[in-house]
Amino acid sequence: AVKHSSASFAKAMGVPALPPRNEESGVVDLQTEYERRNSRRRFVSVWQFFEDEDSSLFARLYARLTFPFIACTVLVSLAQAFDDSLMRQSSAVQVAEVCIEASFVLEILARLMVMRTVRDFFCDAYNLVDVVSVLPLFLRGATGLKLFADDGFCDLGCSLLVGVVPVIRLLKLLRRFQNFQL
Repeated sequence: AVKHSSASFAKAMGVPALPPRNEESGVVDLQTEYERRNSRRRFVSVWQFFEDEDSSLFARLYARLTFPFIACTVLVSLAQAFDDSLMRQSSAVQVAEVCIEASFVLEILARLMVMRTVRDFFCDAYNLVDVVSVLPLFLRGATGLKLFADDGFCDLGCSLLVGVVPVIRLLKLLRRFQNFQL
């Protein structure tokens, strides 16, 4: 006969597990159980905020503003590709790009914190797109926020930032299309 703990049996049967008992006294620690369940509820509510726009007013607002925000970030990146663009020479645009990518980092960290395991996080294709979307932050740091050379020449790093970053940012929008799966 195979022995099962009450928690694994309850999980297999779909029944809530009993709270953990203190090993020394054998008494259920209700305070610890209460804190554990409340922290899990907070994780679930943060996860729902990102994944289900109908979960709250703020989730709906976030979902509605994400699309135009990412579209604007794509336009900012593409505008730097034109030779006569004022944005091409502006260091303020590079600072704005860093701030945009920093906001993507915050979203990734929040999503990572509410996942059950790190493995679950990296098994989701949309999360991988999000991680790839912040990699240009390191390239910008390596170039010292200077996109083009003094003579206006665009090297490989510049080409990646101007040509590939907008495409990766557009891929971030795929998360919002429920009928399209990666």
